[in-house]
Amino acid sequence: MLIPLFDMAEGAEPTLGTYIFVAIITLLLMLPYFCSVILYILQALGLYRIAKRRGIHHPWLAWIPCGRYWLLGSISDHYQLVVRGKQRYCRVFLLLLSVLVALASFLVLVFTWAFPLQLMNIVYSASMRAFLHMPLIKNNLIPITKGLIVCLLALRFLPLYRLYQSALPRRRILLLILSILIPFSPAIIIFAIQKHDNGMPPRQRADSGEFSPTPGASSQKL
Repeated sequence: MLIPLFDMAEGAEPTLGTYIFVAIITLLLMLPYFCSVILYILQALGLYRIAKRRGIHHPWLAWIPCGRYWLLGSISDHYQLVVRGKQRYCRVFLLLLSVLVALASFLVLVFTWAFPLQLMNIVYSASMRAFLHMPLIKNNLIPITKGLIVCLLALRFLPLYRLYQSALPRRRILLLILSILIPFSPAIIIFAIQKHDNGMPPRQRADSGEFSPTPGASSQKL
């Protein structure tokens, strides 16, 4: 016997089928958010444990949205310094881009909600109204934000490649291709390879937290 989803009679109480239907729709709508939270936790755990084991400063930044890009860049720069003796600043560019993306996204949110909030009789100051109606902000904010996001995602592949190279050098190309083709895969990959240091020098794999980029050089940490 089928459970009726809706009772169209006037004044009728919701049926069991109505509650089931609403629950299923709610779960389907919330599923992407649950998945995003799980992926965020997996990537944060992976970055935190990798950074902590390799002696990189402030591994807790893995849990902060912009800080995690700094930490990812630090892991990449650390690998470049340990293996090749080269000082790189990928972490700086990643942090700057992530902050710009966050600010631009906030402005998009403010601009998007400006009209509905005005309808709710929320009064904006004259400076706020002038800012929101600037031609640059009004016409170009969303394209600029999209461009910044694309640049951030594209730049992220370089430190990801270095991370894969330091963990599983023989599979670095495959892991990078998977990261490019499947947007959510980096979080799973980082969590899966968190205990691997196959591409690191033997002294760094000894889990001492210190390293010398060249023989006789003093110990350094990022």
